[in-house]
Amino acid sequence: MVPSLCDGSDPDVVDHRTCVLSSKMLNRDYGYHHGDLFIVKVRARNSLGWGAWSKPNTTGATVFKLVPLGG
Repeated sequence: MVPSLCDGSDPDVVDHRTCVLSSKMLNRDYGYHHGDLFIVKVRARNSLGWGAWSKPNTTGATVFKLVPLGG
């Protein structure tokens, strides 16, 4: 299991309600490659505490390769 990458301790993550992971980091640190399904589970926290983890996704987000502009 991959450790938490977007745990909400970063105020930017909370303010924008998004988390951006680089494809380079996913490849280097976790072995993902272009086109691989990026499987995630999420959960929310509110004044009552942490909710249950979601089921892992089976479709959707895939790892993509960034291509520099002008290069």
